[in-house]
Amino acid sequence: MTLNNKPAIEAHQCWSNLKPANCLAVALIFAASLSTLAGRADAHGKYLYVESNDIRSGKNSIVAYERGKDGGLTLLSGGPFLTGGTGIDNPTNGKLGPNDNDTPIIAGPNGKRLFAVNGNSNTIAVFDIKSNGSLTPVQGSPFSSMGTGPVSLSISGDILLAANRNEDPAQLAALQGAENSSYVSFRIGNNGSLKFLSKIENADGQKSTQIMFSSFNNGLAFGNDFQVDADFDGDGDVSQLFAKEQFVRGRLQSFRLTKDGKLIQSARTALNETANPTPEVPIVPLGIWDHPKKNLVYVGMVTRNQLGVYRYEADGVLTFVSAVPNSGQDICWLRTNKAGTRLYAVNNRVAEQPNSTAFQFTLDDAEEVLYIINQRVNQSDANKSDVGNVLHTFRIIKDGKLKFVSSRGLKDDGVFYRSRPQGVVSVDVK
Repeated sequence: MTLNNKPAIEAHQCWSNLKPANCLAVALIFAASLSTLAGRADAHGKYLYVESNDIRSGKNSIVAYERGKDGGLTLLSGGPFLTGGTGIDNPTNGKLGPNDNDTPIIAGPNGKRLFAVNGNSNTIAVFDIKSNGSLTPVQGSPFSSMGTGPVSLSISGDILLAANRNEDPAQLAALQGAENSSYVSFRIGNNGSLKFLSKIENADGQKSTQIMFSSFNNGLAFGNDFQVDADFDGDGDVSQLFAKEQFVRGRLQSFRLTKDGKLIQSARTALNETANPTPEVPIVPLGIWDHPKKNLVYVGMVTRNQLGVYRYEADGVLTFVSAVPNSGQDICWLRTNKAGTRLYAVNNRVAEQPNSTAFQFTLDDAEEVLYIINQRVNQSDANKSDVGNVLHTFRIIKDGKLKFVSSRGLKDDGVFYRSRPQGVVSVDVK
C-alpha cells in the first residue's frame, strides 16, 4: 500500500470490527471541512522540535531542526538537548494506553520558551529558545509535574496546565492505586520557573491523556480521559492488564480557571453512543481539539471511527451535537487551521513499515507544511529492529490536501531506537 505514491508506513494492533486485531493498512491523514461540522517567509528563525522520549535514565531530549522554505529539515548542531529526565518505557508489543496522549511538548505563545514532559521522571522541562533555535534549560528545570507520568501540556498567558496520566509500567504501584491521574495548573514565572497552583485528581482510576485550553475562551479548559486495560487476545503482550481490574472506558472533562489560575471542575461528560445496536467494546475518546473561533470541541471517537462534535457554554459544560464518519480507522489526533475551515486528523493505523504507526503531528505557522511522527509499536525485548521511529513531511496544497515530501529516520538524528518519540511542535522565533 502507498501513501501519496510513496511507501506507506506499517503493521500494528488496531480496532477491527470494534475489537483489537492484527491488520495491515495505511496511516491515513484526512482533511475535513469544518463548515460542515459546525507568499512564503524566509527559513531563518523557523524551527521544529521533537521529543525523543528516551527511556534511558536521564537521557530524554529534544531533537531540533531548522525548517526550510519547502518544509525540509536540517538537524541543528548542539543537540539533542537534554530535558534532565527520563521518558516512559512501554515494554510491550503495542499495549494501548501508555503512549496514547497529545501535546507532550509545546511552545510558549511568543515562541521564546519550550515545555516538555519527562514521563518516567514525573517532571516538566522548560527551555529558553535562542534565536538560532538552540535550547537552554531555565534555572531550576526540570520541575515537578505534581503527579505521576505527565503526558500533556497546554498554555495560556502565564498559566501552564499539565495532565498526569499515571500509566507508567515502571511505576506500577502508583498505577495500581497508590496515586491517581490528575490535571494540574502552574504559574510560569518571568524566568520560566513553574509554581504549583492547583490539582484535580481522578479518584476513580480513569487516566488523563490530554489537557487543552479553549481557544475561544481562555477561562476554560478541557481534558480527555482514556483507559484501555484488558487482555483482549489472551497473549498478555497487547493491551495486557496493568491495573488491578479490567477497564475499557473514557470521558471528557471541563474546567474553569479562576483569576489566580486555579482549576475548578465544571463537568465530566460521557461520550454519546453513536452505534445501534451498541457494540461490545465501549465508545472511547482519544484526541480532542477545539474550533479557534466558535464554542466547539472535536473528539476522536476511536472505537467508533467517527469524529464527534460538542458545543460548550460559558461554564464549559459540553453538549453533544453530532458525529461524522472518519475516512480511516482509529482516529486519534486532531488539528484545525487558524481560520476554522479545516480539520486534520491522524488515524493510528498500521502501515507497510514494520513496527511503526502514526502518532502526533503539527502544522507550521503558515499552514503550508504538516509534520507527523511515526513511533515504533513494539517496545518489547523481542523487537530487535532499530527502525520504526520516523518523521514525515507533507505539503498542504491549495485545496487542503496533502502532498508527501519526505521521511527521515529519527535514529539517525540521535533518537535511541528502543524509545518511542512523542510530541512535535513548530516554532517561528520572532
